[in-house]
Amino acid sequence: MDFIVPLLFLLVVLFLTTIVTWGVTSIHNLESEKLQIQSRQESHQRTLRLFTEKLATVKETFEALDILVSQIWEEINAESVGIYVLDSSAEPGLKQVKGAACVGPFPIFSEMSIGIEDKIIENSRNRSAHFKKEIIRSGEGLLGEVIDSMSSVNFGRYQQINLPRGIDTMMAVPLTFEGRFIGLIVAVNRKQTTEPYSNNDLEEFEGLSIQAALAASLILVYTERQKQDRIVQELASYSKMQKLLLPAIPPRLGVYRFAAYQTPAMEVSGDFYDFAELDENRVLVIVADAAGKNLPACLMTSMCRSFVRCLNDRFTDVESFLLDLNRLIHAHSDPSQFVTLNALLIDMSKHECKFGCAGHTPLLLRSASGELKVLKPAGHALGMWPNDESTHFEIVSFNFEPGMKICLYSDGINEAKNRLQELFGDGRFWKLFQECAESPKKTIAHIIGEVKKFSEDTPQADDQTLMVISRRPLDA
Repeated sequence: MDFIVPLLFLLVVLFLTTIVTWGVTSIHNLESEKLQIQSRQESHQRTLRLFTEKLATVKETFEALDILVSQIWEEINAESVGIYVLDSSAEPGLKQVKGAACVGPFPIFSEMSIGIEDKIIENSRNRSAHFKKEIIRSGEGLLGEVIDSMSSVNFGRYQQINLPRGIDTMMAVPLTFEGRFIGLIVAVNRKQTTEPYSNNDLEEFEGLSIQAALAASLILVYTERQKQDRIVQELASYSKMQKLLLPAIPPRLGVYRFAAYQTPAMEVSGDFYDFAELDENRVLVIVADAAGKNLPACLMTSMCRSFVRCLNDRFTDVESFLLDLNRLIHAHSDPSQFVTLNALLIDMSKHECKFGCAGHTPLLLRSASGELKVLKPAGHALGMWPNDESTHFEIVSFNFEPGMKICLYSDGINEAKNRLQELFGDGRFWKLFQECAESPKKTIAHIIGEVKKFSEDTPQADDQTLMVISRRPLDA
């Protein structure tokens, strides 16, 4: 029985030794895992730091992405890595990415003949150039399925997956930023001597993808900004061109005085006016407004102005002019597009006027004594219907008496709104014109001043055009 005590002692020692060994091993494993996590975090931080440092010196954001993909390639020891970025030119609602940057012999996921594919892949310059032309759509092919599922995948040689030719193992991670899908990052190994990617490898790759997602997001932001800047620059050019195309209206022509004003609601205008001396006695004045806003309306007015100029050379009378203009606009525009227009012909030798209205605002006629007449002859907007036997534009004639004043305008004047969304209105506008006995230039300044005072800080909702013509009084 004497051996029992030593035996028990030995068992206790063995138990305690086992506990201590297990504890030391566990602590060592935890320390090792902690060091791995710390190393991984430092690696991620180093990658991001290198990217952001390079970004400050690289002008092109896609070049900066080349730097990042190389850093990720080194971190995960992949044979090749490719990053796809959301294609902003894709149709709305369609998830579609295009190649942005790759390193190594990255495979081609689109269909291509083997000889050409090998030539592209084995030459890094050819591969990089071709990669940036490749498009991957949601649901199409292996990567398209990854985009569709929005889940990271780890494909290996032991899985029943039809990988592209020559690929042994592959990881693919969708890139998201603030909940928005913005791209895809893929790592590939072709050599069968390389161990398949593990779940730890996929986890590390997902961690590195955060930097790729940030970079892809920056590229999308810069791309959109460049696109917006380009649009703004183009619209500024259109606006400048529009202003240059407006005709130079002489302040005086015999006993007649002229003044015109135009300001667009947006970058470019859908309104236009024209002034043409048909011969030594006749002047044709046009004020028009195209349906819509901004660039589409601008293009419509440009087309209409071109037709007007062409028809001026063979002008016979106002109705024939409007019929020809309607035929041309209807033949060269969409059915939803149309132009409203006023055409005023002044015969300065006879002091006679002929006026036609194609769905536009009326002409205001103020006599020397201050009486107001509103003329709006019948006629539909131009381009809405083709000419037929029933097409007709009513033409009114009147004498341009001494001291008389005429006003042509677009509806951006009378339909200007204030903060309460109240309209400036026909009555208020017509009364202003009737009460103003000053020159055309001062009349326009007075009316526009009152419109701005009424609207206060309310953004201008429509283009504004105003033209005033007067005949000198006999005693002036």
